[in-house]
Amino acid sequence: YFTEADDKLWGGNIVDATDSTVNSAGRVVFDAASSGTGSATASITLSHTTGAITDRVLMVGVSASGASGANRIPSGVTYNSVEMTKVGDATNSTTSASLWRLINPATGANNVVVTFGSATTNCVVGAVTFRNAHQTTVVGTAATATGTGTSTSVDVATTKGGMEIDCVAAIGGVSSTPGANQTERYDAITTSGVNEMVGTGTTEEATSTTI
Repeated sequence: YFTEADDKLWGGNIVDATDSTVNSAGRVVFDAASSGTGSATASITLSHTTGAITDRVLMVGVSASGASGANRIPSGVTYNSVEMTKVGDATNSTTSASLWRLINPATGANNVVVTFGSATTNCVVGAVTFRNAHQTTVVGTAATATGTGTSTSVDVATTKGGMEIDCVAAIGGVSSTPGANQTERYDAITTSGVNEMVGTGTTEEATSTTI
C-alpha cells in the first residue's frame, strides 16, 4: 500500500515555460535535507539546518501509518516555532503522505515539530530546504496518488527552472528506488514488525512543463 503527495517549487524568477534556456538566478537549487522516524507517538521533533541562502523555502514531508486517516495527517507542523502551511496530502486505508511549506525559514539549526491528533503507528518526517525559490508564489497545486502496487508516479505541471518534490509513504516490506532524473533526498524506515513503513522524498529539476 502506498500514498504519494507531489508539488513543484517556482523559481525566484518565474521563467517562460517555452524558453529553452534558464539562467542560474531563476533555477531552484537544493540546500540541505534531514529526516527522522517515530513510532506510537503523537509528536515527532527533527533538527534541520537551513543554510544562509537567499530566497529560501523549507518543504517538509510527513509519511505516516495508523488506524485511521484522521490521525495520519498532522494537525500542525512548525519550524523554529513558526507554523507551516500544508500544500497537499493523500491517504488510503493504511498510509498517508502530506507536504508542508514555509517561505523564508530561519537559518541555522532549528527544530521541525510535527503534531498529530492522536498517536500514529509509524511516521517518517523529511525536511528539505532550497534557495532561489519564489517568495510569493512558491508552490503550485499538489498532485497525489494512492495504490497497492510496487511503483507510484504522478505528473506535475511546472515551468523550466522549477523543482518537483514528493513525499511517499508505503508499507509491506517495500524498498524505494527513485525514478529516472529524480534525486533521493531522504529515505527512512520504521521498524515495527508487520506495520513496517518506508517514507521517502525525492526532487527533480524541471526541464519541461510536465514532469
